[in-house]
Amino acid sequence: YLLLLDGSIATDGILHFERLVTADGETADLKHIGQTSGTLCELIALYASARSSAPAISIGAVQNNELEIGIREFMKISGVDVGALKIRCQIHSYLPGVDKNAQEIISYTDRGVKTEMSVSMNSSALRDCRYVMVAGAKKPLSRGGTESLIRGFESLVAMGRKPMAFSVGT
Repeated sequence: YLLLLDGSIATDGILHFERLVTADGETADLKHIGQTSGTLCELIALYASARSSAPAISIGAVQNNELEIGIREFMKISGVDVGALKIRCQIHSYLPGVDKNAQEIISYTDRGVKTEMSVSMNSSALRDCRYVMVAGAKKPLSRGGTESLIRGFESLVAMGRKPMAFSVGT
């Protein structure tokens, strides 16, 4: 399952999240969040919860609390019911990335299913994805589809954005 979160550094030096880029389209200004975007919002909430247990560790844009501030802003806008999510999903471990190219890994159980989520600010993590979520359903991802997602990720980087890739597997 592959989902992208696009953030940008605004004039105040803080990482602001403006839009979601998912397999079934973009959500600008975080309005009209659909089923796939809603799934991503929950993954980000789990990610934020896992990171809070190890706040001193940082990768990529995390320095100077940019990412933490941006995620708090994102969570406020997305309106995820964090309380309900904590009841449904039990986080078991969080492995932070040791440098800006490393993936962060969160292990958790969702409705009794053991799941592992990887979060990366590097497009190389996308090469391992075999499925995407489209309108809330799991769809196979072709090699061309993978390359298209990587090109999309790299185009955001080229524009000065700081995209993040969220992928999950069981």
